[in-house]
Amino acid sequence: MQTEKKKDRQEVATQAAQAAQANLCRTTVVSGMDAFEGRTARLVALVKSLGHRGRFDLLTVPDPERLTADRQLFTQVARDAALAIKLHHGEQIVVAVYGDPRGIVAMLKERPEFKGGGVEISGLDLRDGAPDAPSSPRTVAVTCMDFRQHDTDLPERLRKAFDLLELPSVLATAGGAKELIDALPRGRRTVQRLKARAKTHPIDRIVLTCHTDCGAMGGDGAPAFCDGRGRPDPKLQIKVLTQHLRASALTFRIAFPKVRVETGIVRLKDGRLDEVLPVHL
Repeated sequence: MQTEKKKDRQEVATQAAQAAQANLCRTTVVSGMDAFEGRTARLVALVKSLGHRGRFDLLTVPDPERLTADRQLFTQVARDAALAIKLHHGEQIVVAVYGDPRGIVAMLKERPEFKGGGVEISGLDLRDGAPDAPSSPRTVAVTCMDFRQHDTDLPERLRKAFDLLELPSVLATAGGAKELIDALPRGRRTVQRLKARAKTHPIDRIVLTCHTDCGAMGGDGAPAFCDGRGRPDPKLQIKVLTQHLRASALTFRIAFPKVRVETGIVRLKDGRLDEVLPVHL
């Protein structure tokens, strides 16, 4: 009986935390993963210009111009966007790419998740007013889509934490490295797409990350992160996240034997990115 009450309290606490977060993020941005200076600032300004707080979940893909032709990838992005909208009671999706976004916008509007209305879907060509095209760094960082990471300059934080020579490309998806184990469809698809990208844009380094308070696992109060008394245990959470990183790192080291694969945990605090902690496995 006591165990059931503890679970009920944890569920209530998790729901309350998600409700509080829902008031902070109303936008999901779909974009490319290539790096460019001032990326975060530009996206924040974009979201604010549309009447929102400037906080956004971020979903990125290796080659967004191919998104309309790659049905599997498009389906994954649409489902991830729908999940983000559901978690945060979102109101809009913005397709922000270096190129014409209209095809992607039209396809999203036809998806069953959004066809009923209630979610505004618009597009922005990032070439407009941009002096420089994005670069294709030789380092790719895999992160979660969670908005608490992406309205802070995450690429710069990753560059410093892992001593990178340049800003990394950021592949942001639902769950981050947690979902990239070879036994999972998302893991297989991600490896395939990065291999295809590497043929034209060489990859020397892959940084895999998870983050604390991850909604995909139920947040800080998830049973997997609690001690025997049902209390959140930060040390246990780091241990569990490290296990996920170890499994995903194995997948990528097998798939990319000549690529340096590193791992890290993004610590969140008070709804913001606190620090990026490299994890040496």
